[in-house]
Amino acid sequence: MAAAKDLEIWTLSVPIPKLAGELAARAEGAGYDGIAFTDSQSLTGDVFAGLALAANATRRIGLATGVTNPVTRHPAATASAIATVHAISNGRAVLGIGRGDSALFQIGLEPAPLETFERFLRQVANYLRGGEVELDGFASRVGWIANLKLAPVPVDVAATGPKVIELSARVADRITFAVGANPEREPALTELYDQIAGLNPGLAPAALATLGEARVEPAELDGYAVPTLMIAGEHDQLFAPAALKDAAARIPGCRVVDFAGAGHSPYFEAAPRFNRIVAEFVAEHSAA
Repeated sequence: MAAAKDLEIWTLSVPIPKLAGELAARAEGAGYDGIAFTDSQSLTGDVFAGLALAANATRRIGLATGVTNPVTRHPAATASAIATVHAISNGRAVLGIGRGDSALFQIGLEPAPLETFERFLRQVANYLRGGEVELDGFASRVGWIANLKLAPVPVDVAATGPKVIELSARVADRITFAVGANPEREPALTELYDQIAGLNPGLAPAALATLGEARVEPAELDGYAVPTLMIAGEHDQLFAPAALKDAAARIPGCRVVDFAGAGHSPYFEAAPRFNRIVAEFVAEHSAA
């Protein structure tokens, strides 16, 4: 039986151009064991470029895609890209992969079918282990990977259903279970999820295709009566501070707090200040 692996605590961020290295360095300084960058080409910078910057800015933590997909890159290109990060970081890279989410949604595509995902997963795993991949009769290999004096890049699958979990157990090195909380083992967390779900209206599957067209008209904010706090990261490329402040100006009593030097994740980039501000805001309005 394999020896038990020590528990690791990772964090998730976005590969903001010019800031990816700093974000990783902050995560390492905060004691995290690893950082995963999202792969969503329409929303932020390139994940592999960000991980390369992170590799040069850190010495200890693991560096992962969180997660990439089997559609937007050829498996040979994916293998070569993550192996480059592995080489730069001296063996700290992890290839996190799933069937596809925002990277595909933003270009009008659905998550990859299981058959497509399995083929890609097997091919990229073979490339990373220095092996050959048969492509319509052609024997393909990413030759330079076989010459690395490092253990192969681990492949970690983000799995939500039994079929992907079963496939991952056969092909991948690791599995990230994205299946929610177990009601028997984690009753408090399950209750929290249920409460959050109860606040959200039901959404028919067909409506998911129109989410990108969703809009809130400025006039709809005029009568908004819920106490609102907006956290504005100076370098946030997903929710630009100027856009947040424009929306805040239309919401009665809305409070905006700027986080200089932060990107999209002030909750870990500046955790003590973030926690204090949110706690004060909640306390203020709980007492009202």
